[in-house]
Amino acid sequence: MEKLRFCGLITALCLLVFSFSACRSESTAVNAEVSAESSIADTENADRNWDILSSVDVLCEEGDNYQIYTNAEETAYRYVVLDDNGETLDQGYHDWRGGGSFDEKDGILQLTYGYGGPLWDVRYYDTTRGRVSPFFSMPLATHGETVAYFSMGGEEILLVVQNMFDPATYYKEFDRDFSVTCVLGDCKPEFLQDGQQLKLTYWQLPNDEVVTEIFDL
Repeated sequence: MEKLRFCGLITALCLLVFSFSACRSESTAVNAEVSAESSIADTENADRNWDILSSVDVLCEEGDNYQIYTNAEETAYRYVVLDDNGETLDQGYHDWRGGGSFDEKDGILQLTYGYGGPLWDVRYYDTTRGRVSPFFSMPLATHGETVAYFSMGGEEILLVVQNMFDPATYYKEFDRDFSVTCVLGDCKPEFLQDGQQLKLTYWQLPNDEVVTEIFDL
C-alpha cells in the first residue's frame, strides 16, 4: 500500500512537471496570437511589463556572461544572459515562487530554474557562438553539448539523449519500460568513454525492478 501511495505521488509530480513545460509553450503561443490580433494590446502589455521589470533594478549577482537583478523588497528577480561581445542572448523574470541560478560546465553556461521542491528546468547557453537551448525538464546529465533526460509523452517514458542546441545534429531515444520512479529518482547517470556511452540505474515496469545499463550512444 505504501509503495502504491509513493508511486501515485511520483506520478502526480511528474504530470505537474510536464504541465509546467506545456504551460510555458502554450503561454508563448497565446502571447503570439494576442500580438497578432491587437497592436494596442501589445503596447499596453509592453508598458505593463516595463513597469514590472524597471522596478527590478538592483544588481544582486553578476558573472562573466550573466546578471541577476532584484527589487527593493527582494520579492522579484530578473536575469540577463550576455554573449561574449556583451549582446543580450536571453532574459527572463520570476517572482518569489521560482528561483534561478547559473553554473558553467564544459564551457557552456547553464541556467537552472526551480519551481520549488523537486521541480526544475535547465537552459544552456553557448556564449561564444550565440546559441541558446530550449528548456529541458530535470535533465539527468550533460557531456559537452550532449544532454540526457526523460521524456514523458502520454503514458510512455523515454530516455532521450540529444545535442542540446540542435537535435538535428544528434538525437536518440531509448525505450525500456521505464517506471515513473525514474523521473524523480536518483538514476546515478554517468557519461562514459568520452561521451560515447551513458551508464544509468533505473526502475523498470511492471514491478519497479532496479536495472543498471550502459547505453551505447
